[in-house]
Amino acid sequence: MAHEELQTVFEKIEDCDFDGAINEMYQLAKTLSENGQPEYSDFLASFASNSYQSNNLQQKTKPFSEINLELELLNTKYRELVQEIDSIIITAFEHFKKIEAIAFAENNPRPRFYGFNASNSDNYKYICQFIEGDETHISFYNVSEVFSNQLGFYARLQPSGVKSFGNIGGRITNIIPGQYWNYIELYKKFNSIKSSLDKIPAIELEISQLQRKANDLSGHYWINDYSSSGFREELVKSLNLFQAKQFNNR
Repeated sequence: MAHEELQTVFEKIEDCDFDGAINEMYQLAKTLSENGQPEYSDFLASFASNSYQSNNLQQKTKPFSEINLELELLNTKYRELVQEIDSIIITAFEHFKKIEAIAFAENNPRPRFYGFNASNSDNYKYICQFIEGDETHISFYNVSEVFSNQLGFYARLQPSGVKSFGNIGGRITNIIPGQYWNYIELYKKFNSIKSSLDKIPAIELEISQLQRKANDLSGHYWINDYSSSGFREELVKSLNLFQAKQFNNR
């Protein structure tokens, strides 16, 4: 007996949609009763009732179709958040490049050079490496701090001919003659860039939360596999016993 009438039931079991499978069995039991198959109807109704009360179905299962849909939505949101961070970083870096192009070290033959430290005001060398894909020093975990400090470094640049204690020994200290107007235009955008950089930690936290949700959802897979196989095997076994009983009672 192929049990074609149970195809939808088996599909729902395969999907780990146990409630849906049980409801299908109840509906099929009603149809069988109306079509003059009372024994088969009672068998399905009884099996559905026992399955609903079974401890095996009290585990934290979730239909595969729902898991896959939720994971797809999480992945879409994850990509959007990563793209948002990338956009903030690229916008800031393009701004940095414009400032670097009009700045120089004036009367500063011995600029100070430092190794990487996230708290340093000038990490432009390492920022360039990060943009090229090297996350040895800078990653999404400290990029907001590093880029914000870099903005502060640029904010201390002076017009050509002006000295300041704030940038003595700096890699660059002044703006090329005739370009201070350009620097001022760039400086006007510092606050908006800083505000965007300040959003990165919150976005990173949201990404971490999405990853935890994805891990929790993925954890359903092995439970689903176990529960779905067990439910299907029990149904097939019971069907075979019912069929054998019906055959012997002829």
